[in-house]
Order: sequence, then C-alpha cells, then structure tokens
Amino acid sequence: RFKFNDVQNKYYDERSYRDIVLKARQMGMSSAILAIWLMDCIMYENTRAVIISHEREATQRLFARVKFYIDNIPLKPFLQYESRNELSFPKTNSTFYIGTAGSKAFGRGDVITHLHCSELAFWETPDILVGLFQAVPSTGRMVIESTANGYNHFRTMWNEAKEGRSGFKPHFYPWFFFKEYRSA
Repeated sequence: RFKFNDVQNKYYDERSYRDIVLKARQMGMSSAILAIWLMDCIMYENTRAVIISHEREATQRLFARVKFYIDNIPLKPFLQYESRNELSFPKTNSTFYIGTAGSKAFGRGDVITHLHCSELAFWETPDILVGLFQAVPSTGRMVIESTANGYNHFRTMWNEAKEGRSGFKPHFYPWFFFKEYRSA
C-alpha cells in the first residue's frame, strides 16, 4: 500500500482544485499526486489525468512510477490500452497520459480533468500552459509543483498566488517539514 509521509498528508488535507506547490527536493510530492490521480482514474468515470514535466526523461520516470503503482495494487485494474505514453481504463472510461513541456500543441483540443505540471520552474518556456489551462474545466484539478529555480515564470505564478491574484492556492513545504531531512 502507498502510505503518505507527513508532507504528503499535509498536502492531501489542504489541497484544492487549483494548487501551486513550492517544495524542497524529494519529498514525494509528485509520487502522491500520481497516486491520487491514478486512483481517480480507477474509481471515477471520465477522468483524464495528465502529467507534464520539464523533460521527456523526467516525464517517463513519473509515468513509470504510475505503472509501478498499478503493478503493485492488490486488485490490479483492467487496462484496455497500455503504451509508453498512455493508460486506458475501460471500466471507468478514464485515461492517464503524459506529455513534455516542449510540445507546443499538447493538450489543445482535449479535456483534461486532472493536470499535474511537474517542476515548472525548470520548463524552458511556459507557452504550453495557456492551452493546458484552457483544457481543464472549472471542476477539474490542477497541480503545479516545483522546487525553486531563481526568477522565472514559476516564481511569478507563485508570487501571484501568494498575493491572492490568481486562482491557485499556494502550498509551501520547506526542507525542515520533512522528518527525514532532520537529524534531531
């Protein structure tokens, strides 16, 4: 079973439909989001979950984690379609798929109910966000998460959320929130 750590529990308890997360490295935030999105695909009809990361390899590693979860669930769900980029759950008519930040047209024309933009501070260009955000209905979920990386589009979005000038709820998880990073 997937067991949340303290930071993951805190996020789960405080999450909203539009979240922006500034975090320390390797707290398991993406792992938790992927697990939540996967369970929604298995349990709820017409879920369209999407992961997008800053580079193809990072996105593939995140998607491999989703496949690992499926392989280790006590009751494995039936998959109609399983590829390097997509999983299809016919019993719920749901799909989980991936993209890379460099794709200019990804998400255009789609309906995405669950969007996870991982490590946004490391994306070369945020241009793809416009199409992605338009693809998520008001009842859909969006999570933008990243570790800090200087002055960039993520920092601008973070500041806007902190100042209440966007529709995103800010979540900040510094290194000292994570028990494993403390020695005493």
